[in-house]
Parts: sequence; structure tokens; C-alpha cells
Amino acid sequence: MTTATENQRIAQTIIAQLGGNMFAVMTGSKMFISIDNGVQFNIGRNSLKCNKITITLNGNDYYDVTYWSIRGVSIKIKREVTDIFAGTLRQEIEEATGLYTSL
Repeated sequence: MTTATENQRIAQTIIAQLGGNMFAVMTGSKMFISIDNGVQFNIGRNSLKCNKITITLNGNDYYDVTYWSIRGVSIKIKREVTDIFAGTLRQEIEEATGLYTSL
């Protein structure tokens, strides 16, 4: 079980691996929050039509990415990908959403 500060450290690491502020600006991401073993944030309009992304660190030291569409009380998982290497997180999000994550 991870502590609140450990969860914050994991979330900060994931955000840094995504590109930090540049990622947020390029994708329209906002409202980053730390969750158990990961980070969750809202994302701007994209081709997948998702508006929230959850990235969690799994037991294999890889990342699991879930793309959500949340509209009122309707919650749909648009795409789930498991065992993503840290170096390919940005590429995964670019391919799934059609948004560039850096210049």
C-alpha cells in the first residue's frame, strides 16, 4: 500500500515523463490529480472523444492507461492499454487521441 506522498511522487514522475507543462499546453490537459499509484487528468477535445485519462503504475513497473468519456452520469471506457513503457507514454497518447504532446 502506498502513502499519499508516495502517490504524489508517482504522479509527479508521470507528469514529468509526459513533458510537464508543454504536454499540458499541447493537449489542453488540466486538473491533474494524484490517485493510487498514478495520475488522472482532463484532456482537451480529441479524435478518440475522451475527456479524461488515467495513468497508473502497475506491479511490473510499466504503466496502464485508460481513456474515459464522462458526460453527466454516463461513464464509458473508450480505450485501455496495459504495460506501456515510460518512454512510449507520449507516443501512446498521441496515437490514441491524435493530439501532439510536444513541438
